This record gives sequence, structure tokens and C-alpha cells, in this order.
Amino acid sequence: MLHLKEYEDLKGKIAEYREILADKRKIDEMIIKELEEIKEKYGVKSLETLIRNYDIKLIGYEERRKKGEKMDLAIQMAERRKKEYESALQELK
Repeated sequence: MLHLKEYEDLKGKIAEYREILADKRKIDEMIIKELEEIKEKYGVKSLETLIRNYDIKLIGYEERRKKGEKMDLAIQMAERRKKEYESALQELK
């Protein structure tokens, strides 16, 4: 059986441990939030860049097709990839 002094010491250690856990949770939440902001910031920018690049490719492919080159497959693949990036961008936003 615990004596009153041991009980009080144990109670104090438990309170200290709870404070440490609360501080750790706050730090973890801050880190998670920071990582989400970084992911969103750079993920969104990367996807927007990729979408713009596919717009440029599609314009070039259309010009080449008008000149007689067979570009249907390349256009189809570029359009599909662009739509995938647009969907991913919407999920991040």
C-alpha cells in the first residue's frame, strides 16, 4: 500500500507526464499543419505548372496536326494526363 508521501509523489509525476504529453501533442499538431501547408503550397504549384506545360504541348501538337502529322494519339494522351493533373489539383484545393 502506498503511503501518503509516495501517493503525492506519484500524483505529481503523473501530472508532469500529462503536461509533457500535452506539449508533445501541440508540437505534433504544429508539425502536421506545417507539412500540410508545404504539401499544399508546393503540390498546387507543381500541378499548376504541369497543367500549363500540357496546355503548351497540346497547342504544339495541334499545330503539327494541322501541318499533316499524325498527332491524334499524342493529343489524346496529353489530354488524359492533363485531366489527371487537374483532378489531383482539385483534390488538393
